[in-house]
Amino acid sequence: MLCFTHNTVPAIAVCKSCGKALCGACVRDLSFALVCSESCAGDARDHHELAQRAKRIYGMGSFKRSVPTLTLGFTLFAVFFGGFGIFQSLQDQTIAWYQFGGAGLFGVLALLYYWRSGIRG
Repeated sequence: MLCFTHNTVPAIAVCKSCGKALCGACVRDLSFALVCSESCAGDARDHHELAQRAKRIYGMGSFKRSVPTLTLGFTLFAVFFGGFGIFQSLQDQTIAWYQFGGAGLFGVLALLYYWRSGIRG
Protein backbone atom coordinates (compact mmCIF):
# COMPACT_ATOMS: atom_id res chain seq x y z
CA MET A 1 0.00 0.00 0.00
CA LEU A 2 1.29 3.44 -0.94
CA CYS A 3 0.76 6.83 0.68
CA PHE A 4 -2.33 8.69 -0.55
CA THR A 5 -0.40 11.96 -0.97
CA HIS A 6 3.05 10.64 -1.96
CA ASN A 7 2.26 7.92 -4.51
CA THR A 8 5.77 6.41 -4.51
CA VAL A 9 6.30 6.13 -0.73
CA PRO A 10 5.07 3.05 1.16
CA ALA A 11 2.35 3.70 3.72
CA ILE A 12 3.00 2.99 7.40
CA ALA A 13 -0.43 3.87 8.81
CA VAL A 14 -4.06 4.51 7.96
CA CYS A 15 -5.97 7.63 9.03
CA LYS A 16 -8.41 6.85 11.84
CA SER A 17 -11.00 9.26 10.43
CA CYS A 18 -10.95 9.03 6.63
CA GLY A 19 -9.06 5.77 6.05
CA LYS A 20 -6.36 7.20 3.76
CA ALA A 21 -2.98 5.45 3.65
CA LEU A 22 -0.22 7.60 5.21
CA CYS A 23 3.56 7.68 4.99
CA GLY A 24 5.88 8.81 7.80
CA ALA A 25 5.83 12.41 6.53
CA CYS A 26 2.01 12.65 6.43
CA VAL A 27 1.05 10.91 9.64
CA ARG A 28 0.08 12.86 12.78
CA ASP A 29 0.06 10.97 16.08
CA LEU A 30 -2.60 12.04 18.60
CA SER A 31 -1.59 9.33 21.14
CA PHE A 32 -4.99 7.65 20.68
CA ALA A 33 -5.25 7.81 16.88
CA LEU A 34 -3.19 8.38 13.73
CA VAL A 35 -4.61 11.03 11.37
CA CYS A 36 -3.71 12.84 8.17
CA SER A 37 -5.03 16.38 8.68
CA GLU A 38 -6.42 18.84 11.21
CA SER A 39 -10.01 18.14 10.17
CA CYS A 40 -9.45 14.40 10.64
CA ALA A 41 -7.80 15.17 14.00
CA GLY A 42 -10.97 16.97 15.12
CA ASP A 43 -13.12 14.03 14.02
CA ALA A 44 -10.82 11.58 15.81
CA ARG A 45 -10.92 13.67 19.01
CA ASP A 46 -14.73 13.76 18.87
CA HIS A 47 -14.89 10.00 18.33
CA HIS A 48 -12.45 9.37 21.17
CA GLU A 49 -14.44 11.63 23.51
CA LEU A 50 -17.69 9.81 22.65
CA ALA A 51 -16.05 6.44 23.26
CA GLN A 52 -14.69 7.57 26.64
CA ARG A 53 -18.09 8.99 27.61
CA ALA A 54 -19.79 5.71 26.68
CA LYS A 55 -17.28 3.78 28.80
CA ARG A 56 -18.06 6.03 31.77
CA ILE A 57 -21.83 5.72 31.28
CA TYR A 58 -21.82 1.95 30.91
CA GLY A 59 -19.05 1.31 33.43
CA MET A 60 -16.67 -0.31 30.97
CA GLY A 61 -12.90 -0.48 30.99
CA SER A 62 -11.22 1.46 33.77
CA PHE A 63 -14.44 3.39 34.44
CA LYS A 64 -16.42 1.39 37.01
CA ARG A 65 -19.60 2.66 38.57
CA SER A 66 -19.83 2.42 42.33
CA VAL A 67 -23.29 0.80 42.36
CA PRO A 68 -25.02 -0.69 39.30
CA THR A 69 -28.33 0.90 38.31
CA LEU A 70 -30.29 -2.36 38.55
CA THR A 71 -29.08 -2.82 42.13
CA LEU A 72 -30.38 0.63 43.00
CA GLY A 73 -33.72 -0.19 41.36
CA PHE A 74 -34.10 -3.45 43.29
CA THR A 75 -33.16 -1.67 46.52
CA LEU A 76 -35.76 1.04 45.92
CA PHE A 77 -38.43 -1.61 45.26
CA ALA A 78 -37.43 -3.42 48.47
CA VAL A 79 -37.71 -0.19 50.48
CA PHE A 80 -41.04 0.64 48.81
CA PHE A 81 -42.54 -2.79 49.50
CA GLY A 82 -41.17 -2.85 53.05
CA GLY A 83 -42.39 0.65 53.85
CA PHE A 84 -45.80 -0.01 52.37
CA GLY A 85 -45.95 -3.31 54.29
CA ILE A 86 -45.21 -1.52 57.56
CA PHE A 87 -47.81 1.14 56.78
CA GLN A 88 -50.42 -1.50 55.87
CA SER A 89 -49.64 -3.52 59.01
CA LEU A 90 -50.04 -0.47 61.22
CA GLN A 91 -53.32 0.48 59.53
CA ASP A 92 -54.97 -2.98 59.57
CA GLN A 93 -53.31 -4.32 62.75
CA THR A 94 -52.34 -7.46 60.75
CA ILE A 95 -49.04 -8.34 59.15
CA ALA A 96 -49.00 -7.93 55.35
CA TRP A 97 -46.82 -10.95 54.60
CA TYR A 98 -47.00 -10.60 50.81
CA GLN A 99 -45.55 -7.10 50.98
CA PHE A 100 -42.77 -8.11 53.35
CA GLY A 101 -42.15 -11.09 51.06
CA GLY A 102 -41.86 -8.73 48.07
CA ALA A 103 -39.48 -6.54 50.04
CA GLY A 104 -37.38 -9.56 50.93
CA LEU A 105 -37.37 -10.81 47.34
CA PHE A 106 -36.25 -7.47 45.94
CA GLY A 107 -33.66 -7.15 48.73
CA VAL A 108 -32.21 -10.55 47.85
CA LEU A 109 -32.21 -9.66 44.14
CA ALA A 110 -30.39 -6.40 44.92
CA LEU A 111 -27.76 -8.25 46.95
CA LEU A 112 -27.31 -10.94 44.29
CA TYR A 113 -26.96 -8.44 41.47
CA TYR A 114 -24.50 -6.36 43.50
CA TRP A 115 -22.49 -9.49 44.29
CA ARG A 116 -22.48 -10.60 40.64
CA SER A 117 -21.44 -7.17 39.38
CA GLY A 118 -18.04 -7.64 41.03
CA ILE A 119 -18.01 -4.25 42.75
CA ARG A 120 -17.08 -5.29 46.25
CA GLY A 121 -14.78 -3.58 48.67
